[in-house]
Amino acid sequence: MAGPAVQVPESLKEKAVTIIMPPSPTKTLKDAMSSPVREILTVQGQIIRDEAIKTVKVAQKDTKIRALTLEENGQTMELTLWRELSEQDLKIGQYIEVTHCLVSEWLRKKSLNSTRNTTIKAVQPKDMVVTGNVEALSMTDTHCEMCVKEDDIYKDFIVDLDMVRAQVQRYVEEAGTFNLQQLENMIVDKLLFPVKLVINGTTKKCESFKSYLLEINSKAEQNWLKDKGGNWWTGAIKDRNKNIWVWDHSDSELVFTNWDSKDSQPNGESKDNDENCVLSELGFWHDYPCQDTFNMICERGE
Repeated sequence: MAGPAVQVPESLKEKAVTIIMPPSPTKTLKDAMSSPVREILTVQGQIIRDEAIKTVKVAQKDTKIRALTLEENGQTMELTLWRELSEQDLKIGQYIEVTHCLVSEWLRKKSLNSTRNTTIKAVQPKDMVVTGNVEALSMTDTHCEMCVKEDDIYKDFIVDLDMVRAQVQRYVEEAGTFNLQQLENMIVDKLLFPVKLVINGTTKKCESFKSYLLEINSKAEQNWLKDKGGNWWTGAIKDRNKNIWVWDHSDSELVFTNWDSKDSQPNGESKDNDENCVLSELGFWHDYPCQDTFNMICERGE
């Protein structure tokens, strides 16, 4: 005969989990590369490569694995996800925290492997410093797109035009009077030149540029963004009080939309019910958790 149900306080549940599975120490990828084999640790990084799921034999059983490459402040490291973790919804560009990883080594190369205690969650990235040479650039009325080569790796960045102009004026005072074409020509003439960029960790810092995330109001604007390739945040958010989608900056309801109908977007399928922002994914809109990290374009109004 079953006894009465016992209500266990959440604080006791959390304490029990900590005793059974204590947290693993957090290390940078750089430190993880020098850690001893079989050490268990927690790391963070941006997914820069994601290989297809493969099936291997382990103890005569088919076992799924998936290889990711993480990057943190220029340091990369391969992470292999085993079994059910290989099927977790992860995408290139996301910043994640991975707990209880096992340090392994093969052919003198360190890597990480998930364990049965591993958990993965999206996190806000830390500030990142990029030091390298500007190899190419182009300008618009609001920003400068530049390609920076750092340690033989090419990376693209979007920098507010006023920030670029202010830095140039430190060395060429009359640059403050240059029109856009004159400014671009002068900088292009200096290629290749060294640069140091401090990239703010959060995805939505347009406010620091006195601007706001891109608002898309026509098919032509959407095609322009689609032609850039990749995934880009838009400035659309969900007004949960009214249950409608609006532009965050102008606080106006969306008129033009480009939801991915084949994926039944917006679908709000996150288990945490937190898909309140809009990502343009290869040209089609998807609702996404706002804490995820993707490319962004800032714009200014009149």
